[in-house]
Amino acid sequence: MARTKLLNGEVVALTAEEESARDAEEAQAAIEKAAYDADYSRKRREAYNAAGCTIEALAIATFESVFADDSAAAVKLQIEREKIKAAIPK
Repeated sequence: MARTKLLNGEVVALTAEEESARDAEEAQAAIEKAAYDADYSRKRREAYNAAGCTIEALAIATFESVFADDSAAAVKLQIEREKIKAAIPK
């Protein structure tokens, strides 16, 4: 089925040049989507945030580990990070 456009209120078929341009746009969009879907750093960042492994949590855990001699929070964060890194490899 040929692609169409609306021109002056009428539906008309795209010209061969317009079809080629549209094909190129769709191919580029597919390349960009594949790159977005394959971006492990974005996926990890989303997973870290969902698991509570934020920079704030890391800062608090580090503070507790150094000043309060309590490394439980730091160990918990590290375990979560390792799980995420294993689930979402580079």
